[in-house]
Amino acid sequence: MLLLQNIYLNKFLIFSSIIYLIYLNNCVYSIFECAPQETATFVRISRARLDGTPLVVSTAGHDLTCSQYCRNNIEPTTGAQRLCASFNFDGRETCYFFDDAAA
Repeated sequence: MLLLQNIYLNKFLIFSSIIYLIYLNNCVYSIFECAPQETATFVRISRARLDGTPLVVSTAGHDLTCSQYCRNNIEPTTGAQRLCASFNFDGRETCYFFDDAAA
C-alpha cells in the first residue's frame, strides 16, 4: 500500500512540475528586459542544459555572477550590452550565455 502511495505521489509531483514549467514558459516574453517594478529570476534545474552554440563563453566565477551578467544583458568578457535569455553553468566557473534562439 505504501509503495502504491509513493508511486502516485511521484506521478503527481512530476505532473505538477510539468504544469508549472508550461505556465512558466507561457509567462516568458520575447523581450528579455524587466520592467522597473520587476526582478529577473533564474530557475536552476540540475542537469538541464540548453542545446546550441553559446554566444559568449566566460569564466565569470559562479552561477550568481553569471545570473547578474545575464539579468543585466552584459557580456562579461567586454562589458558590452548583449541580449541574454539564459545561460548554462558548468560548476567549474564557466558560463555559457545564450540569446532567445537557443533551444
